[in-house]
Amino acid sequence: MEVPLSGECESVLKFAADAAEKFGHRWVGTEHLLLGILRADTSMAAQVLASRGLKPEHIHEQIAKATGSPYGAAVTTSAEVTLESFLAGLKSLKPEQLIDYFAKNAECIDASGQRWNREELWKGFDTLFAHYAKKNASYTIETVLAATRELFVATVLWKNALLASEERVWMHRMTTVLLVESGWKILFLQVTAVVPTDKKRGASAPD
Repeated sequence: MEVPLSGECESVLKFAADAAEKFGHRWVGTEHLLLGILRADTSMAAQVLASRGLKPEHIHEQIAKATGSPYGAAVTTSAEVTLESFLAGLKSLKPEQLIDYFAKNAECIDASGQRWNREELWKGFDTLFAHYAKKNASYTIETVLAATRELFVATVLWKNALLASEERVWMHRMTTVLLVESGWKILFLQVTAVVPTDKKRGASAPD
């Protein structure tokens, strides 16, 4: 008899399968399911776990360091887990929890070209990241450009990342650079608006 699953359960299973695949495993275990629950940030289970300080990157590190664990070879994946945890946390975590993802000398450039240092990030966090806290905003880690033991560079594509007061530029591309500083931290983050193809084609040619 087939048991129907809720949308949240399906998301958890998908995220768990993704976690297992990143580790290079052919099975989905309880450790992958826990990571899947934490990634399904809109679920009550994820919110309860997050409110108690449980973070995906910590779970990943504990698994990787476990004695006799077959996961020890997965080194750079913890950087991607950290990035995913930050991105998912934009919807559910408070600024004081999210600012810890940034390095001490972190810098951010928003879609308008304005530069923010870490102190400015802290003061204007809600304003800067309001786009990504919307319920229907979604992200995909688009491309991993570099992944070493000390550096991780990736681009993230956000959809429906707009506010009601803005023009219809509904996609943002976020370039992120992470480095090791007492764990993986975001050193640099730059946001650019993605202009839809039809708008590009509709633009008039210069004289």
